[in-house]
Amino acid sequence: DGNSGDLKWERHPPPDLSPITSASIVDRNGDLYIYCRDIPVLHKIDSQTGNLQWAHRFVDHTTGNASSSSLSHDQQTVYHGRTARSVAYLYAINADDGTYKWAWSPEVSKGHSFAWCIPVVGDDGTVYIQDEEFAHLYAVSDLGKVHALKWSYKREGKGAPRLPAVDAETIYSSYNKPQPVVFALDL
Repeated sequence: DGNSGDLKWERHPPPDLSPITSASIVDRNGDLYIYCRDIPVLHKIDSQTGNLQWAHRFVDHTTGNASSSSLSHDQQTVYHGRTARSVAYLYAINADDGTYKWAWSPEVSKGHSFAWCIPVVGDDGTVYIQDEEFAHLYAVSDLGKVHALKWSYKREGKGAPRLPAVDAETIYSSYNKPQPVVFALDL
């Protein structure tokens, strides 16, 4: 409880689903989204009761590293970056029922990683995600059941941040290797 600090509820994911490896996010209805890595599952939990609303199992069933999730502005889609078998994916999952909407991967994805950067949603609904291995920044349009790559900004670097910043006109990001660089791109 936010006022008293008293425990409201506690939930233990099944043992084969632990550990929880991403930060939790909460939507405006108070529903909580968490990701468990070992058998890749994204959970939606009622934050008032702790009851599981749905669990989305990623079809490859491969242990993979993942970012924390983010929500579309209308709260209807959960975006999730994940890397499995050295291939990076940006997923769109239906927030109401946990069904798969689409997955996008860079054209040459091998060696890329979306396990670090949290997807950021711009004012127009464009989803931005940065590859931690090569510092490439991607803008992906969510078209409902499909997606389209809007643009990519490719720099040769490493060590991209966890969360780029975006406003109505600009996206700001950085990378750290071979030397720290901060950059801003017009949207």
